[in-house]
Amino acid sequence: MPDLVIICYIFFLLSSYNTTAEDVKCTQQERKVLLELKNNIVIDRCGLLASWGNQEDNKDCCRWKGVHCSNYINSSVIIKIDLHGFDTSSPHPCLEGKLTPTLTELKHLSYLDLSYNNFLGEPIPNSIGSLGKLRYLDLSHAGFGGGIPHQLRHLSKLETLFISSNSFEDTLSNDNFQNFSRLKDLDLSNNSKLTLNFSVDWIPSFQLDTLKLRSLALGPHFPKWILTQRSFSYLDISEAGISEPIPTSFWNLLTLNLSFLNMSNNNITGKLPNLSHPIFDHWRPLEVDLSFNSFEGTIPSFLGNVSSLKLNNNKFSNPIPLLCPKSKIVLLDLDLSNNLSSGELPDDCWENMDELSFLNLESNQFSGKLPQSLGAIKQLQSFRLCDNTFFRSPTHFIMELLLFGEIPSEISYLGGLVSLDLSRNNCSGTITPNIGQLTSLEFLDLSNNHFCGEIPTSFVNLSYLGILDLSNNNLSGRIPLGTQLRGFDASYYMGNPGLCGEPLPKICPGDEAFNESHGEDIELTQQDKDDGEAILSHATQYNIKCIREEREALLQFKRGIQEDHCGILSSWEGHEDDVGCCQWRGILCNNLTGHVMAINLGGVEAGNDHHCLEGRVTTFLPRLKHLKYLDLSFNNFLGQPIPKFISSLANLEHLNLSNSGFTGKIPHEFGNLSHLTSLDLSDNTVVVKSLGWLSRLTSLSVVNLSDIDLSEVQDWLQIITNLPFLKVLKMDSCYLPSTIPSSLTFKNSSSTLRFLSLAHNSFGDPSIFQWLFNLSGVSTHLVHLDLCDNSLPGSIPNGFQKLHSLSYIDLSSNAFESHIPNYFGNMHSLSHLDLSANNLSGSISSCFKNMHSLSYLDVSGNSLGGQIPEMISSLKYLIHLDLSWNNFHGRVPKTIGKLCSLQFLELSYNNLTGDLTDVIQILSVCSYKSLRFFSLENNHFGGSIPNNIETFSLSRQLYLDGNQLNGTISQGIAKLSMLETLRLSTNSLIGTIFDSHFANLSSLRNLYLSENPRLLVNISVDWLPPFQLDTIYLSSCKVGPHFPKWLQTQTQISWIDISIAEISDIVPASFWSSLSSKLEYLNMSHNNIHGILPNNLSITLSELPQIDLSSNSLEGAIPSFLGNISSLSLNDNKFSDASSFLCPKNKMVLSNLDLSNNLLSGELPDCWMYFDKLSILSLENNNLTGKLSASIGALKKLQALHLRHNNFSGELPISLHNCTSLVLLDVAYNAFTGYLPQRIGNNLKNLGILSLRSNSFSGVLPSSLCQLSHLQILDLSHNNFSGKIPRCIYNLTAMTSTADLLPDILYQYDFSVLVTYFDSAFVMWKGKDQIFRNSLGQVKFIHMSNNVLEGDIPEGISSLIGLISLDLSGNKLNGSITPKIGLLTALELLDLSSNNLSGAIPATFTNLNFLGMLNLSYNHLSGRVPTGTLLQGFDASAYMGNPELCGAPLAICPGDEPPNNNTWNGNDDVAQQDVNDDLFPGLYISVVLGLL
Repeated sequence: MPDLVIICYIFFLLSSYNTTAEDVKCTQQERKVLLELKNNIVIDRCGLLASWGNQEDNKDCCRWKGVHCSNYINSSVIIKIDLHGFDTSSPHPCLEGKLTPTLTELKHLSYLDLSYNNFLGEPIPNSIGSLGKLRYLDLSHAGFGGGIPHQLRHLSKLETLFISSNSFEDTLSNDNFQNFSRLKDLDLSNNSKLTLNFSVDWIPSFQLDTLKLRSLALGPHFPKWILTQRSFSYLDISEAGISEPIPTSFWNLLTLNLSFLNMSNNNITGKLPNLSHPIFDHWRPLEVDLSFNSFEGTIPSFLGNVSSLKLNNNKFSNPIPLLCPKSKIVLLDLDLSNNLSSGELPDDCWENMDELSFLNLESNQFSGKLPQSLGAIKQLQSFRLCDNTFFRSPTHFIMELLLFGEIPSEISYLGGLVSLDLSRNNCSGTITPNIGQLTSLEFLDLSNNHFCGEIPTSFVNLSYLGILDLSNNNLSGRIPLGTQLRGFDASYYMGNPGLCGEPLPKICPGDEAFNESHGEDIELTQQDKDDGEAILSHATQYNIKCIREEREALLQFKRGIQEDHCGILSSWEGHEDDVGCCQWRGILCNNLTGHVMAINLGGVEAGNDHHCLEGRVTTFLPRLKHLKYLDLSFNNFLGQPIPKFISSLANLEHLNLSNSGFTGKIPHEFGNLSHLTSLDLSDNTVVVKSLGWLSRLTSLSVVNLSDIDLSEVQDWLQIITNLPFLKVLKMDSCYLPSTIPSSLTFKNSSSTLRFLSLAHNSFGDPSIFQWLFNLSGVSTHLVHLDLCDNSLPGSIPNGFQKLHSLSYIDLSSNAFESHIPNYFGNMHSLSHLDLSANNLSGSISSCFKNMHSLSYLDVSGNSLGGQIPEMISSLKYLIHLDLSWNNFHGRVPKTIGKLCSLQFLELSYNNLTGDLTDVIQILSVCSYKSLRFFSLENNHFGGSIPNNIETFSLSRQLYLDGNQLNGTISQGIAKLSMLETLRLSTNSLIGTIFDSHFANLSSLRNLYLSENPRLLVNISVDWLPPFQLDTIYLSSCKVGPHFPKWLQTQTQISWIDISIAEISDIVPASFWSSLSSKLEYLNMSHNNIHGILPNNLSITLSELPQIDLSSNSLEGAIPSFLGNISSLSLNDNKFSDASSFLCPKNKMVLSNLDLSNNLLSGELPDCWMYFDKLSILSLENNNLTGKLSASIGALKKLQALHLRHNNFSGELPISLHNCTSLVLLDVAYNAFTGYLPQRIGNNLKNLGILSLRSNSFSGVLPSSLCQLSHLQILDLSHNNFSGKIPRCIYNLTAMTSTADLLPDILYQYDFSVLVTYFDSAFVMWKGKDQIFRNSLGQVKFIHMSNNVLEGDIPEGISSLIGLISLDLSGNKLNGSITPKIGLLTALELLDLSSNNLSGAIPATFTNLNFLGMLNLSYNHLSGRVPTGTLLQGFDASAYMGNPELCGAPLAICPGDEPPNNNTWNGNDDVAQQDVNDDLFPGLYISVVLGLL
């Protein structure tokens, strides 16, 4: 019975924990905390907070993305927040903003992840130390700065602390970690200004499992406290500045838990001990990286029983004990390159290392012959014994041997080779036919040797061969027959004078008679006879006459085609006596029967608007009963349903209907095509409810269903799994369900899958890996894997280490975190690896040194850090290297210049330092020969653009902007004749740049020199540039005083910025005429450009550009040709006439128009109906008069209307109610009259700023004013409003919070993009109009001064706790001041002067700690001024005109003792006045930073 009770209790607990999210409701207090966090986020690029509600709804925050609540019984506290960032469109952080301190009110929080965001350099809030239940804290790559708060030490339950890749500047000591007794995982890596200052004898209270201190200054001594840690599974102290030997005791302390040890990139000296340790007695999956140090002597044998060993770039002189073990070892990867090893390689030991898949011995001093016994290493995939410097394939694994003589026949033993490259050696003799036994080969390059004889016929066995290069040898004879070898381009056989046969133009002897036979019987090869129905090459098709009925079917197909944009069917003729359809383009026939076997009408893009063929597929195709191959891809069949009759082509083996404009359902009859081996239906607008028909096509080896919505096909995984011969599967962008059905079995799973692409499906959970890693045979066959853009979370799974054959991996744009797995170093076939746009941390040196096959590496947009390791030179095959948007620091390693095949080098957005001259010198070693793209953008490089940059003659893109370059630009830049983009902006370059700098840059399209204020651009007046630019930025350079006439020669410009360029000239009319129709952006602001703009131009600007001519001295009329753009800024000029511009003949597309601060006068025309796209209209500070016309109501998209400082009169038009999108309405300083519209709150619900100051408005304030829930600034001062302040004022909910609740103001740029507009507003502050910009959304003001308001101050005003300024002065308010006004603790200005207020000053005024300005003068207040340093600190003038008030700073109250003479005197008053002028602790810290 007790057992039954226990079981029931357990069942009760389980049922409680299984409560769904719908059952759990978060508390209003915790919901408020989350909303405050959201309100402090300025940008949410990834939509992390898209599901988070707002103040007005009542959505349960437990269901918001990233929020997890307690699921225990009825509790509903938030226990986990996971807002780690990721980016699917670019490498930028997801969230940008500030971390609200109130987050620490979530007292039950145990898990907090805010990694990969940008908190704008703010320090971690001190209050985070109050989260006492926190166990997991990840703030890595989050843009934090400053010091690490000492309050973190209070998190005594913390088990994981990741704060890597930030910008902390602090020193940590033992005390910071004294309470972390539970700590298991610690990552402080990549904080270059973070110093660790631990006591020599410190013994930590914790035992770490993971420790990452990469790129921190630990050295020069080995940190002894590490010797106290005996539970390491992962230890990385690379790039730590250690320069002394490793204590022998360290090796003895290692445990069997250890899986990763990295001490690379230090300067560790001495010899490794020859010890015996249990951890090394037997093989285990342990990666050891000691590379790039100064170890010397003999390599001990005990290191042989690890999975991966990197000892490269040291000074080891004797590797024999390791290379010649006494018994078998299971070492998989070994890198001994760049040491001092010498002598002959042993010839009788390799059988004991037969598990090796990667062996690198290059750049040593070995001598002798290549041992034949290397053939015993049957698992070998990569072997290096040399240091070649030639081009390598970007997408294939390479093996290269510096060989002399013939290729040894033992090459056939290396059956696992996927790619073999023996090019550019001195190999001779005939090519061994044994290469034909390497049936996994996909890449074979034997070019540039001295091979002779014929190409072995065994090459036809290389069925997977994708690239073949036999050029520049002495080969002779006929290229073997077979579509495999003859399908390659002729260039791969060139340089062999004795070779003949297709695809070479040289005809082999005896073939001439064959070509002249025309109609005689064709002699078949034995292989053709065996095949029975072989399809001949195109050269022999002229001997075949097709079947008349089939010819007619083809002609019927042609009649169904309405347009042939590519001329595909131009050879299809219909003469009565012509039956030679086998010669028509795209048709192949059987050489025996003449039946049409293949139709290849796959199109190519013929332009921006057309596919090749347009029309319909006719019903005559089923007459081609022998058809095996049908390709109608990339055409447009005008929405025709996929024809069902295709399913009657019973012999069809290949069907490609991709991108062909088909619609409707996929016919289930396709399941009858039992011979089909290849199917491509991708990129059609078809409806799929089921893939049951696909399960019947069991012969399929290639399937492509990409860009088809398969979201309703729940059993897709089971169907795909059961296709036994599947080799290629592409299902990108299919909205695939990610859940693996419980019924999924792997009984018939494919054992041949080689190519798998499931990109852009947004799976969101890692269950897809459960399927992938359980597929039969996937570990040995899969070569290509693409899972990018799937929002996959967590760590990169360990299952990848079993996929030994992979050569291509793309895991980019997911949410992977933690470090890059070390097992990647074991994947020696890998040539393409893309891990960009994830949340990965740590370093790259731990595993990449083993990946010598790598030609493409992209790890951009992660949290990787430390220095770029010297070992990068080991990746000799690299063509593409992207390390951008990480936290790498230090100098560019000298070894990077040894990457002689490098074409793309992207290092931007890191913290790299050094002199640019040194970097160019490094790359001039070898990389300059191949480099096409080079970017150091947004780092910290200094110096000049050196002369030797001229060596980069092949470079097309050069990005050096956003650095600290402070020298001159060398004339060497003129030698870069292939340069297309030059970016040098945002530096401190000096000197003069002449037209001679650009003399040879005929390919230049994009030029960025802006933000170099000391750079003088001195171009000859009559210079004719050799280029046509698309983009030019010369902002903040010394371009003037004359307008650069050479710009008139640039007729293809889309972006131009010559603002702040010291131009003091007129703009030639010919410049405007030369503008390209594709112009998108033109900025000539902040110069002294003068004159009149031409008004007789007719310019077509198709891209709706933004034009900014503000802050110049332009005058006269505004020309009409500027109307058809998206944004026009003409403010701060001397324009005097806008009448024609503002009353056009046709509708304008302007979205943003700024004509403020000009000399415009007169009445505005009643033509606003022509500007119905306007979002922002600014006419302030002119001399405009008259009434605001009723047509203003046509501006239904208007969000900001600035009319202040004009002479407008009359009432606000009723039609203004139609402008329901208004966020800002400023009509201050005019002569408007009439009442405030009664329904203003009902219609203008988005209004956040309302300024009616200094007009002649009158009447009672309407109660609907209280419905403006977004209102943050209300200025009604200096009018004639009467009546009472509305009692409902407490409903102005935006003022009940200090958060920014101002709606975003957007305007349209081009035809589809909405751009956020950062508006500004004038607010009266201390008697002056101040302009607020950056902090506008945090300003909360109510100003109603100088009206005739009466009655008391509503008590509800105390609810507006976000108020910073309250001015009710100069009215007729009476009654007492409500004590609740003391609740307005954010107040910094309070003016109630010149009213009829009576009674005492509430004692609660002492709570207004931020109050910097107070005026209660000229009322009827009485009693004592409340005691407190704040109120006594104001000048007596703040209380004057209240004769019954007393107490400091006024006269003493009756019965009080006289003050000490030293307390108050005239000098003190003056001093106090000076203090008051500076007393703005809140506003001048948090808000005035946004002024001007």
